[in-house]
Amino acid sequence: LHDYERAAATAGNRRTSSSRDILADLIALDSEFDEVSISMERHCITVTTDVVVLEGVDLGRFAIVLNWHRLNERGAYEVEALDASPAAASDDTTHPHVQSNSLCEGDGKAAIRNALSEGRLFDFFLLVRQILETYNSASAYVNLEDWQGSECPDCGRTMHDDDSSLCEACSTTTCYECMTGCGSCEDRLCSDCIRSCPDCDNST
Repeated sequence: LHDYERAAATAGNRRTSSSRDILADLIALDSEFDEVSISMERHCITVTTDVVVLEGVDLGRFAIVLNWHRLNERGAYEVEALDASPAAASDDTTHPHVQSNSLCEGDGKAAIRNALSEGRLFDFFLLVRQILETYNSASAYVNLEDWQGSECPDCGRTMHDDDSSLCEACSTTTCYECMTGCGSCEDRLCSDCIRSCPDCDNST
């Protein structure tokens, strides 16, 4: 407790929680979350969320890991997917607002920073959990409607980023197998933009 109190006091805050406040927060966290752990070796406090389901997409549980020796740094905490169900387009995106274990805080950024600098543990973890349980398509790394991948307009197959291509003529995205290379310029084109020469049968 004294270790965390000293760390919070060096984070440039105007008000710092006392050891008693921090202890009360830890007790409250234990009642609020199913799993709470403290690692003195790693200087980390970790809580585990319930399963997060957004608009019918099951994203699994997340561990929110706070390093109290890094309170005044940008990477003071990470959000780790425990039952990883990443977006089809990006293995590093485990939540619409989490990429490479880093949370896009959005409008909650100031509140999170204030909670950390003042040593308000309980408020910090609740704020992060609230963002994880909220979906904002305007700030998502990957939109939920594209979470399982997009549909190829030609064959209807689900596409991933590494299995799709952009038509050089009309900019339509289709799966790689539905693209055909032009025999003249070697551009890859969708079925609507490619034609077969009636004389030589070459695609053009």
